[in-house]
Amino acid sequence: MSASQSSDDLTLLVKIFGKDRPGITAGLFDTLAAYSVDVVDIEQVVTRGRMVLCALVTQPP
Repeated sequence: MSASQSSDDLTLLVKIFGKDRPGITAGLFDTLAAYSVDVVDIEQVVTRGRMVLCALVTQPP
């Protein structure tokens, strides 16, 4: 935990999984942009046409 973060900060892990198709990642980030959150980390894996997308987001200071 950095000095700028406290244990009271709201952190969410957003998970999307299912059949991979164009626009899923863009749709997630378009939606997140409407809420003005900070994206801390992202991971995306596609195996045999199935996608797992995780984004760790926090409230801005």
